[in-house]
Amino acid sequence: MHSFLQRSLRFHAPGQRKNTLFGLCFLGNLVLVAAAFCGFVLSCAAPVRASAANSGSIEGVITDPSGAAVAKATVDISDPVSGFSREMTTGTDGAFRFRNVPFNTYYMVVTASGFASYTQEVDLRSLVPVELNISLKISAATTQVTVTGEAADLIEQTPPTTPMSTAICLTNFRWRVSRRP
Repeated sequence: MHSFLQRSLRFHAPGQRKNTLFGLCFLGNLVLVAAAFCGFVLSCAAPVRASAANSGSIEGVITDPSGAAVAKATVDISDPVSGFSREMTTGTDGAFRFRNVPFNTYYMVVTASGFASYTQEVDLRSLVPVELNISLKISAATTQVTVTGEAADLIEQTPPTTPMSTAICLTNFRWRVSRRP
């Protein structure tokens, strides 16, 4: 800066030297104010950068066995320990994207009408997006059978009265009565 000052003083008339020095001082103060302002703005943005550094993204495409995209599939990620949970529905291209997901291990469930549900653990540990290409299997046909009617009683309402059952009951009664003190 010293050589710049000498050059600027050399090309100006003697009466203008004072104004030139004032202009350079003003310019220096302006640079200091601008630097302080930039420092303030960057220090305010530090918490935003810190939170972004602790989260990543999970993205992918849901397809069927032929490779066609599955639209309107529900993708759910959850962490039962922290209680974090997000759910989204895929678009017509079968794509999904979860952004700003905190680093952790997540349990992912994908469901779609006509397909078997898909589950997977997803480990998110870096800023690099976790990319998943999931192929759903067609669900097996299910048949539901409903049975209606009344079942017969398993315990008879009236005890049988055969001569043998009557004799056993009387013998039992006599034995119990004779055993009383």
